[in-house]
Amino acid sequence: MNNSHNQFKRCALALSISSVLAMSAGYAQAQQAEKTSAEEAQIEKILVRGVKGSQVASINTKRNSDQVVDSIVAEDIGKLPDTTIADSLQRINGVQIRRSAGEGSTVNVRGMPQVATLLNGEQFLSAGSITTVQPDFTDIPSSLISGVDVLKSPTASTLAGGISGTINLKSHRPFDLEEGWTLVAATEGTYGSYTEEVDDKTSMFAGYNGDKWGAAFSATYSNSNLANYRNGAQNDGWWGLAGEGWAWPQGAADVNADGDTTDTFFSFQSHSAMNRFVERERLGLTTSFQYELSSTLTLTANVFYTDMDQFDRASGIVAHNAWQNWGWFKPDAATEVAPGFYALESVDLEARGLNAYSRSEVDYRESLNTNLQLDYDNGDRFKGSVRYLHGKATAERTKNFADSYLNDGLSQVGADANFGNGPVAVNPGGIKGLPITQANGQPLLGSNGLPLYYYIPVSIDYRGEHPDWNIGVDTGNMANYGLVSTYSEHNSDDEANLDILRADGSYAFELENITSVDFGVRYAKRDVTRFTYDLVSPFTSSAGKTVYAKWKDPASSLPDTGLSIAALQPFSGLPAGWVKQISDFGPVTGLPSAGLYFIDPKVMDDALGFQNALYGGNVRQKNPADSYDIEEKTSTVYTQANFEGDISAFDLPFRGNLGVQVIKTQLNVLQNILGATSVVTVDGVDYEGISGTPLSDAGDVITDRDYTDVLPSFNISFDLTEELKLRAAYAKTMTALNTDDLGLGLSVTRTIDPNNSSLFLAQQAQSNGNPMMDPWRSDNFDLSLEWYFSSSGLLSLGAFRMDIESFIETGTVLRSDIPDSDGVVRNTAVPTQTKQNGQGGTIEGIEFGYQQAFDFLPDLWSGFGVTFNYTYAPSESASKDYYGETLPISDNSEHSANSIIWYEKDGFQARLAHNYRSKRLQYPVNVWGQADFGFWQQPTAYVDASVSYDITDNFTVFAQGTNLTEEYEESYLQWENLKINQNIYERRYTLGVRARF
Repeated sequence: MNNSHNQFKRCALALSISSVLAMSAGYAQAQQAEKTSAEEAQIEKILVRGVKGSQVASINTKRNSDQVVDSIVAEDIGKLPDTTIADSLQRINGVQIRRSAGEGSTVNVRGMPQVATLLNGEQFLSAGSITTVQPDFTDIPSSLISGVDVLKSPTASTLAGGISGTINLKSHRPFDLEEGWTLVAATEGTYGSYTEEVDDKTSMFAGYNGDKWGAAFSATYSNSNLANYRNGAQNDGWWGLAGEGWAWPQGAADVNADGDTTDTFFSFQSHSAMNRFVERERLGLTTSFQYELSSTLTLTANVFYTDMDQFDRASGIVAHNAWQNWGWFKPDAATEVAPGFYALESVDLEARGLNAYSRSEVDYRESLNTNLQLDYDNGDRFKGSVRYLHGKATAERTKNFADSYLNDGLSQVGADANFGNGPVAVNPGGIKGLPITQANGQPLLGSNGLPLYYYIPVSIDYRGEHPDWNIGVDTGNMANYGLVSTYSEHNSDDEANLDILRADGSYAFELENITSVDFGVRYAKRDVTRFTYDLVSPFTSSAGKTVYAKWKDPASSLPDTGLSIAALQPFSGLPAGWVKQISDFGPVTGLPSAGLYFIDPKVMDDALGFQNALYGGNVRQKNPADSYDIEEKTSTVYTQANFEGDISAFDLPFRGNLGVQVIKTQLNVLQNILGATSVVTVDGVDYEGISGTPLSDAGDVITDRDYTDVLPSFNISFDLTEELKLRAAYAKTMTALNTDDLGLGLSVTRTIDPNNSSLFLAQQAQSNGNPMMDPWRSDNFDLSLEWYFSSSGLLSLGAFRMDIESFIETGTVLRSDIPDSDGVVRNTAVPTQTKQNGQGGTIEGIEFGYQQAFDFLPDLWSGFGVTFNYTYAPSESASKDYYGETLPISDNSEHSANSIIWYEKDGFQARLAHNYRSKRLQYPVNVWGQADFGFWQQPTAYVDASVSYDITDNFTVFAQGTNLTEEYEESYLQWENLKINQNIYERRYTLGVRARF
């Protein structure tokens, strides 16, 4: 953890602690709770306790809203119904989630991840989503949140930002509490079926609601260890095609013995089985103060702080082809999924490499959001507020890798080291293996009459539920292992600052239909800085030349002497405690029960310390292609007319709103240009960079642009009866792009000027970021019918459609701002391959929801209740699959459903929940320009359960089980037979106790 991280943490903690001290000293400041409409003010205030209370509160929120909204209300202070915010959100109609190490992390609404997240109605900075629009809830403790609204049809007064929906997180405010003191504390322990460890979580809440002022403070701390095994392809995208006519080392080969050499097989670069665990340490603090300065003025102050340290550690056995022949296998079982095209289901590999791979990814995330607000309401027609918010978030990530060999490297792929006495194997103690043979079993010899190369025999059968391995050499001798390559790359320091000033007002009218007009102005400035780097170490040759290298590998050589840059590193020579024997690879079978040897990933958590322990003097070398600075300024004005009335001919009351929001966005994007060479500057001296060291920063491209969005919205609801409500809505929505899509760097190809040998002219370029792209935009339509047949009963049916203007795709544009090597722009039409706005698509579907408490039944049966919802959301994009069929929008499942059965009676509560999501397209894939595929994830179904019992009015014991069926995620490419990988999650059990006073 570096100094900036510690300083930010100390500042945040100091602010939170000082806020608590201010509370106890009586300096509490106040915030007026959001004013409810006249109709809502007459609804009996419900104190939310228990499952039924939360159901009633969420139904009331939906019923009384002027827009299409669904809600989750905490069952008590600090108690959302699931482990994470995202886990709770998946219970809402039309919401689909993604998981990180088994915990809900990111959210789609109606199939789109372009979802805005608000905190108490305004934008905030989450450290997990500095560079993305998509929220990441892994670093936000759920116990800090009192409820969540999913706004599916916006109003003009709602901050724009979500193309398919907006998520509004709500924290506790003291004026929402009962008068006097409210104290809540909880502690729990969680056991994982694979980790076999007990994790802890502690949370507390203290709030006071007085006559003129109120204060609240909450804190939560947790430490989780989560199983996250992965098997199959080591990395998505590391795959290719193997044609019988060319991919095998002997040339044409009839590998499936069908009498021809015209077949093609899908081939991986590497197969793996990973022991992988994620450790998350979370801290969350909130303070909230409300003070009535006068009968008309209320002052509000809020602080929301989150901190998460995450350690993602993996150790895995990897059989690979060393990026050599793609035909490095003999099919044991293969299915012809298309004419002449085969998916391997069981395979005998001729591995050119067998690696004991270790990796540690460490994230330090912090965010601090503050809010200061002044509300005015004298009970007359005008009321208003002024609000200032400031947010700061940092995210620091390091990635540390160690590739250790069981094979010697030289025999299989010619990987040799040279220290002045001739070439030797990079892992001299490694296994040689077997000599390569042709498909017919005959020896395959080189020009010297010796085997062309040797291989390690590995067999993998993917036909069962989980892979079954068989390694045909002895892996139990640590003398065969050697650390060959180590590196730390794709590290990043991200930082963002947000400042917002807004003023809102509302004026009430005594007109026939117009009840009030809302209006407001808002100015926001957000700065995002992304600095990515690799760690590079100095190596000096015997001739005195010093160079810097990222990949520290004895197969890499110094440019002047040709000798190896890195030393041989047998496991036996590594420091004590570095090597760990592992036999746990989750549900994968067939691997040696005694285990294999790996560098312990925990040793690698300190990336700089680990690299320096092996090769000293590491420095950060900026990776300009992935570094940028973006400043975004938005100026917003809105006006909204709120109306209600009655169509007298039909005795049909209605209410709604009509408005428009206008947003002007100004962007300043600084991208880096990649140089032609790699130069590392240390203490003012330039050194040559070799062995993967990033290319140098050759200058900046700065783009200033602005655009304006006019976003009309209309919501109307008809009270067909007192219980039956019909809604209709239209809105134009807009979502800003991820900053990576705007700011990732530019690499330029330049050729020498024939008239000036010192000048290189820009000819073509490639950019992974395009600051000229427009934001996501969509026209959204909603229609729903809702039957509120009791205070705790709801039956609803809705239809929706989103016409999305464009998707991001790769194409070529002509840029007029790319300079030549001397910084002068001469070519004003440089062809540049980049991301750009492409053809759009549609999502349309239906949502069905039903929830009811069976309190009308006699005796014990009256404690039962049920919730069920289903969403059908087919979609179309511009992408095609292998057969030319239109693919859906990425990450959208056509079908999703939730079922919850709950029981609450005499202090006992129980809940059984089932969440289903049909297959989803992860993204379209093109392999080598030869074939388009859909990369799919299989359907998933998660089952969770919880029980609790109120021992007294103040003490509750509870138990919870998540992922009770040990559901996992499995991916395939186009055909289910063509399995790619599996992510394995564990079952988790929780026991705890809560106290409330």
